[in-house]
Amino acid sequence: MASVDHVDDEMLSYSLLTFFILGVVRIALACFGIVANIVSIRVLTHKSIWSATSILLISLVVYDTLFLITGAVVIIAGLPEYEEDHLFITVTVFYPFRYISQMGSVYSLVAVTVERFIVVVMPLRARSIWTMNNARRVTIGVFIFSLGFNIPRCLVFHQLSSTDWVENGTLTQSETAHEYLYSRVYEVYLTMLVFYILPYTIIIVINIKLVVHLRNSARVTKAISTRHDARTYNSPTDKEDGLTIIVLGITTCFFVCCVLPLTYHILLLTDLDMFSTPHKVYLFAVSDTMLCINSATDFIFYCLLGRRFRKVFFKLFCPCMCAK
Repeated sequence: MASVDHVDDEMLSYSLLTFFILGVVRIALACFGIVANIVSIRVLTHKSIWSATSILLISLVVYDTLFLITGAVVIIAGLPEYEEDHLFITVTVFYPFRYISQMGSVYSLVAVTVERFIVVVMPLRARSIWTMNNARRVTIGVFIFSLGFNIPRCLVFHQLSSTDWVENGTLTQSETAHEYLYSRVYEVYLTMLVFYILPYTIIIVINIKLVVHLRNSARVTKAISTRHDARTYNSPTDKEDGLTIIVLGITTCFFVCCVLPLTYHILLLTDLDMFSTPHKVYLFAVSDTMLCINSATDFIFYCLLGRRFRKVFFKLFCPCMCAK
């Protein structure tokens, strides 16, 4: 086992690395992402593209914005620091809020993916299934689920207070049954299942079916167009296809950015002694930065992949360009 001095030196190095390198990167991402997400909300609420999908996308953007704000506040405040007042603020306010926003973002993306699948594969039934009211109910359900699952994280400070807390901020190896249920079963196993395995499986399966359906539909449409009037086939540019492409782009970015966080949680499953392996702490910092990248890039995908989004954006914020 590593000595206390060794662990303290490693944690100090981690704090400096986080603040001066990854911390600066995350603050920059947060500044860009917060502004960009506010712009995205304004565009998505425009009457020309307002729909049930817009409600779900706004929910996704709101959770991503809250995640960025939480991370930026923690970094700017000089956290983490192993002082009791800072520890209390971190684990009772920012720590659970971070996970609530992250979980809300993940399941908002799941909801958008399911909605796109139904709209594309079952367009006749989609109007009755994905009404505005049902979209609002889904967003409320995602919020309640995210809040309810992460309530135990608000109580983690009491758990830390009840354990043997050394002055340098390290924990002893002794655990009660309650601590085991929280730190192992809840924090590792349930978090891995709910944050990664379940949503990843749903998104992967649905997106594969969605892409296959789009390719088959494009092939059939091209054949019909060639048979009847020999006109060249154009890629779909209507409202529904544009939104579908946006969602596919966002989900692709989600998977790329979540590779490291998933790796981090897999390491937790195999070796739960965080303080004996400081490299995991570095991996956590990088993983958190990747999550910030994911939360800050929604606007980019809207602009790159959404023709209607770009049109409304220029109309609202660059009217001189539209006039030309």
